[in-house]
Amino acid sequence: MKLIKQIILLYFIVLINSNVIYNDFLTNDSEHIQILKNNPLIPGSALNQTIQNDFFRFYSEEVEDNFTIDVRYPEKYKQELNQSYPVIYLLDANFFINITRFFNEEEGFGSVVSRLTNSGLIPEVILVGIGYPKVNYRERDFLYPAFGWEENSGGGIRFSKFLENELIPYIDSNYRTNNSFGRTLYGHSYGGYYSLFSLLNFNHWGSAIFTNYIAASPAGYWAHHYLLDLEEEHQSQFYGGLPLKLYMTVGSKENKLSFDGYNPIRERFLNRSYSGFQFTTAIIPDAVHMATALPSFEEGLKWIFSTPIPGKEGSQGFRRIVVGTSIGIGLAIIVGISLAVYILKQKQKQ
Repeated sequence: MKLIKQIILLYFIVLINSNVIYNDFLTNDSEHIQILKNNPLIPGSALNQTIQNDFFRFYSEEVEDNFTIDVRYPEKYKQELNQSYPVIYLLDANFFINITRFFNEEEGFGSVVSRLTNSGLIPEVILVGIGYPKVNYRERDFLYPAFGWEENSGGGIRFSKFLENELIPYIDSNYRTNNSFGRTLYGHSYGGYYSLFSLLNFNHWGSAIFTNYIAASPAGYWAHHYLLDLEEEHQSQFYGGLPLKLYMTVGSKENKLSFDGYNPIRERFLNRSYSGFQFTTAIIPDAVHMATALPSFEEGLKWIFSTPIPGKEGSQGFRRIVVGTSIGIGLAIIVGISLAVYILKQKQKQ
């Protein structure tokens, strides 16, 4: 009996330690540039259409205009009434949710979410796409300040208030949302600029709107690098803590203007030491400007849900919990079986 108790104790010691070892293995790479592979990391056979959606028009008092909102949620959302879900907000939803209409891609952003969920790489989520009924006003809503060739630009603050005061409260009130991982915002190009603009206004208007940001090929050159001025203006409060995540990309075959929007922001963040700020960048190989959109979304989500939650000591990402626990259980079983075999052999010798 004493021997059995010792085996059980050793089993749990191995289980706990194996999780710690694997979690340490998954900590952020010291290199801030990741070169992503062209080959998909998940086989196409893993794709299952398990997302349902609500589509409706939403009038904003802040912007004084209509938006179209496409809410995608898991297939069992209406059956599992006690389950709540992290939320991902997607800009340019008219374009990106069904990207297959424009490119020879195998799937749109909604299908990417479904595939990552079914493969266990991210938890089940609610995807909220923000689009327009007829005319696309992305330059009006995503850019601030008004500048240059975009005559309607400059509405970034009003758009932020629309998100904070109208859309997000509506989604949280009408859907079972869970902010344990924080809200995630994805934007590409002008939308990537807005993602950075929102991040750099962390707690400036009120409570933080988002915790996680994906900025694909951001137009950081806008208004003579206004974002750098904004970062300089707010840096004193950032040193008090910036508990956010940022995944930022550019394509290796983009033009000089795109790199001019990407490199200065990257360098600025690398030279700061903001407490709690998690920042990583990626150069998408062989990718022109539009080709960065989908891989940035996919890789950004995997990174966000595999890293600790900012501001929560000891917290673990979704993939760490799932994969680390599986490895721990596997090692513990192997050790347990090996010990049992060893004990039987010793008894036989006696």
